[in-house]
Amino acid sequence: MSHPYASAAYARVFEDVAEPLWVEAWGAHVLARDIPGGGRDALGIYPLAPFRPDADLKGGLDWLRGQGLVSIGLVPDPSASPPLAQMQAAFGLCMPFKTHMLVDHRRPVEFTKHHRGKIRRAHEKVRTEVVPLAEHIDDWCGLYGNLIDRHDIHGLSAFSRAAFERLAQVEGLTAVAAFAEGEIVSMHLWVSDPETKVGYSLLAATSADGYRRSAAYAVNDASLRLLSDLDLVNLGGGAGLQADEDGLTYFKRGFSNDETTAYFCAAILDSARYAELSGGRTTCTTPFPAYRFPPADE
Repeated sequence: MSHPYASAAYARVFEDVAEPLWVEAWGAHVLARDIPGGGRDALGIYPLAPFRPDADLKGGLDWLRGQGLVSIGLVPDPSASPPLAQMQAAFGLCMPFKTHMLVDHRRPVEFTKHHRGKIRRAHEKVRTEVVPLAEHIDDWCGLYGNLIDRHDIHGLSAFSRAAFERLAQVEGLTAVAAFAEGEIVSMHLWVSDPETKVGYSLLAATSADGYRRSAAYAVNDASLRLLSDLDLVNLGGGAGLQADEDGLTYFKRGFSNDETTAYFCAAILDSARYAELSGGRTTCTTPFPAYRFPPADE
């Protein structure tokens, strides 16, 4: 099995909103999308772009340029990418993006005292179980729909029901749910690669009743026990772009025993078209790409 985010099945999850393109030089897909005003650009696979360690970074950028794309922006998987220095040399922009919390099972793992108390009480209020996502799409869409509304989620992470139905068929996906009074009140989706022995937190959502029962603590505890045969589990970072001290980061940090920095990398592939679209701006800076983030006075 390849990296779960590199598979064609996972790339097809996003086909409603972007066209998956296989970049052979990278051993990874990107997602091409239309630009208002004409042309196309690309994003890395959500949430992390899984480069091969020996990826030809320049060769991949040249290939994308040949496809007529204006720009590319992505967040490389910190555990499945060439060295940072190579990424910085290849991309016009490569900057720290988020701190990701890790659970390294090759070292002692001990949750914080606060989390141990929450976990104990949560297990008294809910029952956790591994469930087939395909059989609980309605429950999951309800939970995730509430999350979308509460946090105004849009873009690639605003998954449709059809996208979740495709996701349910992806190899390496595991869904762990918490039940209370016969209803699912929290669910967490994970993907893992038994060859590299690395797992990833993909998506999680909890109902109002689940929050009252601290169900997510029980789900995370059960999930990490289930995934304890993996060397490393990436819990991801906080919500939004300025997320290193938010509540989600605090929640994840209480389970983790290590952390790493995820970087945002970007490149302008067609300088003339980029400048035309962005009102003459030609430098590779954030927010990127500039033409999708016009100044407030425009």
